[in-house]
This record gives sequence, C-alpha cells and structure tokens, in this order.
Amino acid sequence: MTRPLRWCILAAIAAALALGCGHHASSPSEPVVPPDSLKIDSIFPRAGTTLTPGSTVVFGAVLSYQASQPGGGGIAAQMEDQSGVLLPNFPATAVPQGAGTLTLTSPFQIPSSGASQFHVDYVLYATFGETTEIAAITRVTYPVGR
Repeated sequence: MTRPLRWCILAAIAAALALGCGHHASSPSEPVVPPDSLKIDSIFPRAGTTLTPGSTVVFGAVLSYQASQPGGGGIAAQMEDQSGVLLPNFPATAVPQGAGTLTLTSPFQIPSSGASQFHVDYVLYATFGETTEIAAITRVTYPVGR
C-alpha cells in the first residue's frame, strides 16, 4: 500500500471516530423526557382484602403519575371479574403533562353470587380522549367470599 493511500485510510478512520461512527447521543439542548409511569401511593380497601358478596364497597386509590406526552394523558380504573369480563368503569380523569398525584374513588356493588375474584387496573392512557394506547398500568386483585 502506498503512503498516500495509507494516509487517506487513516484520515477516514479518524474522521469516522470523531463523528461517532453513526452513534448519535442526544445533545444537551434536547430535553430528557421521563417515561410514563403510574404508581399506587395508597389504596382502599387494601389489596387482597376479601370482598363480601352483595356488599357495596368504595374503591379508592391515591396515584402518582408521570405523563410524558405534550397533551398530557388520562387516568382511569377498570374492573374485571375472574373471567376477564369488564365491569362498569370508574371515572376517568385527564391529567396534564408532567408529574402529579391524583385520587380516584368510586362505589361498586359486589354481585351476590357468581364472583370469586375482582381485578382493578389503574391505567394511564397516552393521550386522553385521543387514543386507547396504554402508557402504564398497575393491577390490584381482591378475592370475593364470606
């Protein structure tokens, strides 16, 4: 290999290394957006509490969230029985972009027969009212019995 050709190859390698060889880290001017998240801070009744058939139970949760979409998101609670049948939804609430805390509460009549377990899913939707894309979810399970 001739000397000028070696220098060209070395110069190309050095340039590729200097440019990051295709690796593009985010620049300091690009904001770092935390991921969507949803966490239960407190809940009632406590997870695992046995629910009495035929009773009315007030479900509630204090939730911490991080909504990363510019339009914010939406938080809802969905309840289903042991067979996966969705029951009447809890109220849903729009939340702004960023971090926050929200309290959701709703009474629910436990069926007097046929139910052995309920799941409550607390869901953070990516953009409230525009999509059903789930950004984060957390589940609580309650047995039913006497």
